[in-house]
This record gives sequence, C-alpha cells and structure tokens, in this order.
Amino acid sequence: MPKELQHEEIAQRFLESKSLDFEAMSRFVADVGPELVVRDQGVHGVVFGRWNLLACMMPVDDFRSIIGDLRQVGRLAQDLQGKTR
Repeated sequence: MPKELQHEEIAQRFLESKSLDFEAMSRFVADVGPELVVRDQGVHGVVFGRWNLLACMMPVDDFRSIIGDLRQVGRLAQDLQGKTR
C-alpha cells in the first residue's frame, strides 16, 4: 500500500461517493444566475478542473479586500510583460 493517496485516486473516490450533485449545481446556476447578473455586485461562479473544484459566492467588497482591484493587476501584468520582452 502506498504511503500517500495520489490525486487521481482521491478524485475518483470523491466522484464515486456522489458527494457532488452536478445536476443540482446546474439547476442552481440556471435558477439564480440571471438574477445575479442584473442585481448583484459580487463574484459568483463554479469552476471545475482536474486539480480543483471551486464554488465562489463572494460579495464584491470581500473580493476587493482579498484580491484587490483587478484593473490594477491587469496593468501590472502589462508592465511586467513589457519589461521582460
């Protein structure tokens, strides 16, 4: 028996446990999404990938306090790209 579980094994066991209900998630997004687009200022989303599953429901002020102003991040990235070329 290996000393540690590999990511693929953990992911497979997690999916097999049926802990995630992808159909319920899609219904939630379909039901609430349109209203969030027009009436909310937060950041909302569900991201699926090989290395992560992230569900984010964060008010815009909390997002700014953690991440900062993304417009500034974009400018910083452009500055850094200009300097590395």
